[in-house]
Amino acid sequence: MFDRNIRNPLGTTPLNLGIMETLRTAPENFSYFNNGITLLCDSIETEFISRPVEGAPVRLRLTGATVVNGAQTIASVYHAHQRYPENVVPASVPVRFISLANAPEGFTRSVGAATNTQHHTGSRDFAALDEVQARIRDDFRTSLDKEYVFRRGELVPTPAAGCSMEEGAVALACGHPDASLSALANASTEHLWEATSEGACTRLFGRQPSALQI
Repeated sequence: MFDRNIRNPLGTTPLNLGIMETLRTAPENFSYFNNGITLLCDSIETEFISRPVEGAPVRLRLTGATVVNGAQTIASVYHAHQRYPENVVPASVPVRFISLANAPEGFTRSVGAATNTQHHTGSRDFAALDEVQARIRDDFRTSLDKEYVFRRGELVPTPAAGCSMEEGAVALACGHPDASLSALANASTEHLWEATSEGACTRLFGRQPSALQI
């Protein structure tokens, strides 16, 4: 469900603890304090339960639904329900369903970037939205039988089992003919995510390095 989200649930961050506290103490106000959940779907079919008029209840059939904003909300609601199930019952959560049918190129990335404002979102998170990262992950599994993780919140594998996007970026920077990239990595990995045409991220991942190369 989180394949298109820029990061997995981040655990007990101060923000997530705040979400849980609202659900415990003031669940009736939850929808006022929370941005809600946004899901992208390959297609959406609607079936009216009664008369097909505006505001009438409908049944939605979602194909290829994934969360692009709200992973922290979903995880926090789940944990709050485990601890205080009766408190959570009065809460309501706003949810948006967006169909990607006939959507322009790059729309998925734009929605993900625009809707993630609760936790600090940096260039590294937006780099994780690039489809090349998912293709590298698949190459790792197919070619090396190892894991490659690229979203924040995912468990980083041991060196014997694979690597993270950060580790891959540093390795590529250190092996690049341009020594300035190695210097950037040495100063801070944050410098490696600039996605302009001449930025480090484009130079490192623009031509999709193979799993074996990383």
